[in-house]
Amino acid sequence: MRKFKVGDKVRLISGSDEMTVCSVFGLRLVECSWIGKEGTTYKNSFRPEYLELSENTEELSKEEISQEKVSQK
Repeated sequence: MRKFKVGDKVRLISGSDEMTVCSVFGLRLVECSWIGKEGTTYKNSFRPEYLELSENTEELSKEEISQEKVSQK
């Protein structure tokens, strides 16, 4: 199971708007916020197995890993 961190961009595996991780409660709950199409801000908690990283976060994670490797040299 993937560990999420505050600031990650995620989506529900079943499909949803992109959400931002606000809080992580161990391995049990991930609190997320998002802005709906009508401009309303929402916040809810989800079990981590229902979430996946959005494409934007995956690209950022790859970039962060590359930068860490360069800085370690």
